[in-house]
Amino acid sequence: VEQITAPDQSQARGYVIYGDADDGLACIQAILERLRNLSVEHITEKVVGLGHEFPPQFAQSLQRAMNFFFLKPFSLPFTIVQ
Repeated sequence: VEQITAPDQSQARGYVIYGDADDGLACIQAILERLRNLSVEHITEKVVGLGHEFPPQFAQSLQRAMNFFFLKPFSLPFTIVQ
């Protein structure tokens, strides 16, 4: 987590998809906190009941991520909960 740096936050963006039942939830939360502290634009997509695996609607999640990176249609901050 300490390695996450954003020398030019205007160019840095992130999209985090995670399950609230993931064994690594503490690490995920630390990463999200670091992104917030660095003012990095990011979207979080939390999937209720999901462990450390791909969500059932991964294709849609991936499409939203690609739209965010290439089209940037969202008003931030933005969180999706499934």
